[in-house]
Amino acid sequence: MAVTTERQHPDRVVTVEDTLMKAKHEYAYELAASLIADGAAVLEVGFGEGYGTQLLGGRFASYDGLELDDAVVAHARTRYGDPTLAFRAYDGGAFPYADASFDVVLSFQVIEHVADVGIWLAEIRRVCRAGALVVLTTPNRRERVADGERPWNRYHLREFTDVELAEALAPHFRDVEIEGIYGTPAVEALERDRVARMRKIATIDRLGLRYLLPEPFVVRLGNIVRGGRRLHGGEAEQLPFTAADYARSSTRAGDGIDLLALANA
Repeated sequence: MAVTTERQHPDRVVTVEDTLMKAKHEYAYELAASLIADGAAVLEVGFGEGYGTQLLGGRFASYDGLELDDAVVAHARTRYGDPTLAFRAYDGGAFPYADASFDVVLSFQVIEHVADVGIWLAEIRRVCRAGALVVLTTPNRRERVADGERPWNRYHLREFTDVELAEALAPHFRDVEIEGIYGTPAVEALERDRVARMRKIATIDRLGLRYLLPEPFVVRLGNIVRGGRRLHGGEAEQLPFTAADYARSSTRAGDGIDLLALANA
């Protein structure tokens, strides 16, 4: 499975900031686990490396995960193979499922990569059963880029504010609620520092040459820019940040590190 700057891998945690990213992803899965009813049929659109299946608590009757990369699907099947888990590749278009197939749909840090958000959300709605729960997370644009500014992450086609995310979801779902995901003061300080460094690079690279660099170079550059202090010795087992350093708030959607969307079909 190819290494990219976008795919969170539980075995590749070598810096303090890596633990920050790992903890934030784990928080999303642990939150989802608390919302999934026993016996639910769960779909995850964009399962990444696949480790999230181990954090969902096993309360579901079945789990289906979609990804674009055949190698990622093969990796997940090998590492997390289980009769209740099904990992599938798809072409980014129509989901390979019948209408009204799922009770819960999860998609973490994916919508910002989607070219036609309306079609993508319509597909999510199509495969939802009546009353199904939809849980999405995405970076908060207010904390990252200015109005009209291109995302500095080369893989992000569009980033959302809380208002924009609600507007995107409203035509497809009911009871849409946008919350903020925020961290402890130490988490937020480190996140602000990371974003500031990335924005500095974007300011220097006004021609956007970083968008044209080959992936292996981008991975190395990302490690340098995001890297922070490397973990040493027993620190790898005593991670400085965990999911417990994150929380959600319905009153802090505007200034959260990430946005959390909860909706019903």
